[in-house]
Amino acid sequence: MEGVFLPLNFFINEAGLYLSINHPDNPENEEEYLSFQLLKLKEK
Repeated sequence: MEGVFLPLNFFINEAGLYLSINHPDNPENEEEYLSFQLLKLKEK
């Protein structure tokens, strides 16, 4: 998803990989806050 995530701004913990959603082109970006989204993988 181009223009949503900042792939160099991330962290990992027990729950998984969190990527920043503070890309300037993201309409949900709030410049006053650091925001992250947890990425989950589906098992087949």
